[in-house]
Amino acid sequence: MEMNERLEPLAGDQSGCLATLWREKQLEYAFRRGLMREYEDFDSCTRRALVFAAGTLRVKLSEQQRGRLIEEYQSLSLCPDVIPGSKP
Repeated sequence: MEMNERLEPLAGDQSGCLATLWREKQLEYAFRRGLMREYEDFDSCTRRALVFAAGTLRVKLSEQQRGRLIEEYQSLSLCPDVIPGSKP
C-alpha cells in the first residue's frame, strides 16, 4: 500500500499532494542538514516534514495520527525493482 493510500482517510482528496509534499520536504530537510553539517536523524526529518506538509495543506493531524503515520512510513513495502537487491 502506498503512502497516499494510507493518508486518504485522513486527508481525503489531498492525500496525493500530502504524500508528495511530505516526501519532498523529508528529503530536502535531510539533505540540507547534511550540507549544514547539523545532523538530525531521518526520523526527525520525516516528522518535521509531515508537520510542514500537513500545515501547508491545512490537513489537521493529531499527535497520535502523526505517530502512526511515521510508524507506517517505516514499514512501507519495497518497490518491485528493489526486491532482487534486498535478498542476501
